[in-house]
Amino acid sequence: MRVALVVGLLVACGSDDAEPIHLAGSPDATRALAFTARGTPVAIGGTNAFGLMYLQHQDGERWVRAAGVPAFGSAAQLIGGGGRPLYALSDTTLYALDETTMTWTATVMPAGPWPGTVFGTDTSGLVYALDVGTGQGDSAVVAWMPGATRWYDVAATRPTGNLAAPAVGADGRVAWLMIDTGIVEVADGMRTLLVDCTGQTCAQGAGQLTFAASGTLTFRVCADDGGPPVVMRVEDAGVTELPTPADATSCGDLTTAADGSSLLASSYDGAVWRVAARGATWSRVASAEPGMRYVLRDQATAFAIGDPLQGVHGLYRLDL
Repeated sequence: MRVALVVGLLVACGSDDAEPIHLAGSPDATRALAFTARGTPVAIGGTNAFGLMYLQHQDGERWVRAAGVPAFGSAAQLIGGGGRPLYALSDTTLYALDETTMTWTATVMPAGPWPGTVFGTDTSGLVYALDVGTGQGDSAVVAWMPGATRWYDVAATRPTGNLAAPAVGADGRVAWLMIDTGIVEVADGMRTLLVDCTGQTCAQGAGQLTFAASGTLTFRVCADDGGPPVVMRVEDAGVTELPTPADATSCGDLTTAADGSSLLASSYDGAVWRVAARGATWSRVASAEPGMRYVLRDQATAFAIGDPLQGVHGLYRLDL
């Protein structure tokens, strides 16, 4: 079944499209994927979508499970990587990766945010999450340093308002969509409205916010009618709207790498497009296949995560 699928994918690619290369030994079902500073893929995955998931990394032609780390349940997360500390999280425990030895150290997390509300880390190793409060817009961004005994409020984040799509930068800047208002950023205890979305599509449809290592914030805005998205960059010089790929007809998924390059994938359109960190033009680089989710590691390399529930198994690399 897997061999037939891979052959089908290669046939579907156009002459200029990157070919998906199956990573031998990769987990059939992957819940989370991240990359070390050297680009090594790290995954939480297993043999099926409903079974136990294991922390593992690619080592040449094989995948190595993390020694001493128990299997993960449904709350498994990977955060950081790509130059920031790389952490794996279960409901109660954080595992920190030593990228020199590729070994993991466990730390029990103090009581605080609900499982699944952690959304990132900065270069210092601080872990960021949401304290949802009463659920009536009085939430806050909270932070915790592994080894400390408590979480604390990040200054100027409470109340967040009706929050969506939070992101944290390498330097600890935090941004999110305040629904019906715009993109808000907090840095050094100061709160700023970066993008005013009042009365505009981005008031509801903004998402997939990502900070590059340079500090550039990239996000996607889906149209109300499900048509092509608007992708925007926020830099010191202001806000830039990237023209939509000419052949895009649906919103698609946006992923942005630490180097600032971005990938837009739409299985509806059957295309994957890339734009360079300082570029303003999208270029088609691959076919987008149903049952695959695409993640950009850097400008030259993307990975595809297969969905076993749609008959696609394992991880694939695309050399762009």
